[in-house]
Amino acid sequence: KKHIRLVNSLGQVREDARRYERYTLQVTAQDGDIVQTAYEGPGLSGESSVFDVYPMDPVAEGVAERAIKMLTAEPAPSGRMPVILMGVAGGTMIHEACGHGFEADFIYKDTSVFSGKQGQSVASPLVTVIDDATLPGMFGSYQVDDEGVDAARTVMIQNGVLKDYLTDRLNARLLDLPQSGNGRRESYLSKPVPRMSNTFIENGVETP
Repeated sequence: KKHIRLVNSLGQVREDARRYERYTLQVTAQDGDIVQTAYEGPGLSGESSVFDVYPMDPVAEGVAERAIKMLTAEPAPSGRMPVILMGVAGGTMIHEACGHGFEADFIYKDTSVFSGKQGQSVASPLVTVIDDATLPGMFGSYQVDDEGVDAARTVMIQNGVLKDYLTDRLNARLLDLPQSGNGRRESYLSKPVPRMSNTFIENGVETP
């Protein structure tokens, strides 16, 4: 649990009560010299118990089944090909491969591949990428960010076109961008930086 109170030089006083729960499971399977692992770390925010929403027994069974299947899995093919992304895996991929590139401090430093590309096509027209800190119960949700800006839903890519970046107060001002409510800090000792909340690929409408 964390209770934060923010008082700034603009005369604003904001508060947020944050409660997060998470547990992690890792399974190791071995067949001779072949060793494989599988991992799951369900989490949530709010008053619900993570063990009620994600009961441990079925989650553990799924992790164990995945590790065992990996022992006899064929090597993944290489090359260019169509892919279908599951929601969870797609969110992880977009977070690591693209998400940090939307954060405005990297845009200001011009170290992001997305710098200066607002309004340009940067992905397939099938792809819409969203960051949303307002989703109830999600592990990355909050009411106000760590600078006292209201949490928001930001569409970064819409139908393949780059729309918006994720900002804190400083980089929003430096880049003349709207505040997206993504100012995050590790603790009150740290400077705020723009960082993701719940980042995901919107569901598509195409059939497999």
